[in-house]
Amino acid sequence: MNDLDIVSMLPLLFVVVFLLIILLIVLNRIFVNVGAREIAIKERRYLGAKMPPGRVVATEGEVGIQADVLKPGLHLIKFPFERVVRKVALIEIGPDEMGIVEAVDGEPMPPGRIFAPDRAQNAHNNFQDPIAFIKQGGVKGIQLRTLPPGLWPIHPYLFRVSIAKTTVIPQGKVGIIMAADGGPLDPGRLLGKAIGGHRNFQDAELFISSGGLKGPQVDILTPGVYRILTQSTAIDGGSDVKPGLFTVRLYDASVINENEIGLVEALDGAPLNPRDYVAESVEGHDNFQDGHEFIGRGGQRGPQKDILLPGTYYINPLLFKVIPETAKEVKPGEVAVIVSNVGKDPSDEVRRQMAAKVRQRMEREEREQAEHSAERLDRIDDKRTADEIRADLMSGDPADLRLDEGAHEAYVVPEGYRGIQETVVGPGRYYVNTLAIMFNAQREAEEKRIQLEKTKSQADNQKDLMAATVGVEIAGKRAEQRKAEAEGEAHYILQTGKAEAEKVRLMGGAQGVAYHEQVNALGAQGVALVETLKVIGEKGVRITPDVLASGGTGDGAGSIGTLLLLNLFRERLNLPAENGKGLRSNRKVKPRNLPAS
Repeated sequence: MNDLDIVSMLPLLFVVVFLLIILLIVLNRIFVNVGAREIAIKERRYLGAKMPPGRVVATEGEVGIQADVLKPGLHLIKFPFERVVRKVALIEIGPDEMGIVEAVDGEPMPPGRIFAPDRAQNAHNNFQDPIAFIKQGGVKGIQLRTLPPGLWPIHPYLFRVSIAKTTVIPQGKVGIIMAADGGPLDPGRLLGKAIGGHRNFQDAELFISSGGLKGPQVDILTPGVYRILTQSTAIDGGSDVKPGLFTVRLYDASVINENEIGLVEALDGAPLNPRDYVAESVEGHDNFQDGHEFIGRGGQRGPQKDILLPGTYYINPLLFKVIPETAKEVKPGEVAVIVSNVGKDPSDEVRRQMAAKVRQRMEREEREQAEHSAERLDRIDDKRTADEIRADLMSGDPADLRLDEGAHEAYVVPEGYRGIQETVVGPGRYYVNTLAIMFNAQREAEEKRIQLEKTKSQADNQKDLMAATVGVEIAGKRAEQRKAEAEGEAHYILQTGKAEAEKVRLMGGAQGVAYHEQVNALGAQGVALVETLKVIGEKGVRITPDVLASGGTGDGAGSIGTLLLLNLFRERLNLPAENGKGLRSNRKVKPRNLPAS
């Protein structure tokens, strides 16, 4: 009886088991458990509208792959009208990575654009809400918005995610940005203008929406780590490489060593005034490290007046060219003359004023040198006094003549004007802008001008017009010039003294020979008589009075002494007598009436 009961109940048991299996299958289809690190994709199979043409996922319950996904947890689906197609793992973005998202559905890309603007803004919650992305006008293509590190439930049928590494700028390097999308560059510009708020190009959406320009950018990346939309690779490790909005190129930072300066040439900016050698200074560019400020404040292209001192500078090499140059050192005993290529052009009045100052200085130095020279020459020149020598040395002034004829154009100018500066600098190290790219031509012009001045000075028998050699580099050594002048003057005095001594010696020797011959011809008494007559003639000494008082008869007998003296001269000199007779006085002297005794 019991066996019959069990056998009779077997069909019922089979039905119950079958129903249980069916229930389990139905429950498994209705309830879907999604794991903690995955999502489930649904598909509607029956009783739904057809999706619009070109649509990939259904947002309104149409037949096909549904846009909404099942996130981790237990979900009830509309079985048998819907089913779970597949479960996929969450997208994991590592700490040194960023996710680049490409939408395969959405609005068409705007004409001329390469990257899709994020019209939905943050409504899709970093692409976690596909329906919001589609309904809010999301654009098909590579998105400007990226995924930061973390786990992300991204719909694999609507979005494709690739991985890009973070951009690392090491120390001593500078990152230059090239934008592949944006507006065209402004006419005449080499670099895209700076756009505020993009956080070092990490907010690509803001860069594009704020008017960022295509091409090389004026802003740069300094050492650090940046999450920038660059090229990416497939998340599954495939070989496909997707382009990024930005390309980063590394350049060396500008390093100015000790004892050097950095000359800067701007490759972009406002045009340089044709009359200027260097651009006008602008403020706020932080030693040319802020190209945006430089351009925004009207910085001019070309050689810059400002220089870089020793240090490390993060400068955009596409905007500025940095030329290291050795700092100038003035050694003891030297002075440096500064030639300025910036400032106002000196007027004729300014040049005349400076010429007057130069003339005053030259006259003062000439007087001082004349004083010293006169004192030394006076010691060996017995014929002239020191005042006469000084007056002779100061008699000519060809330098002043040249100044009056217009040579003042070659002279120094006061501070703030172009040309050779009035002030000089002494020994020390100086970090000055020598304008290396114009240095050779400037130095050559200065040397030619100085050589011309020296030639004119020699032609006019005038001292060197310049106190020291003028040039862009270190001027001539003034101390050595002074030494050379002193040695030259001493040599002149020495040679003049030797010449005078030689002259006296030769004249003395010649006179000795003449005296010896005279003694042989005339005898010692005759030579003495001749020398006596010379002295009498040179000095105008009278040896007889105008009136000779004697006791004669008044017929000339009173001149007997004179006649005897003249006859003596005739005999000693072997002179013939007048008319064969002895010499007689033609002068008749009338005796004065003397008072009676």
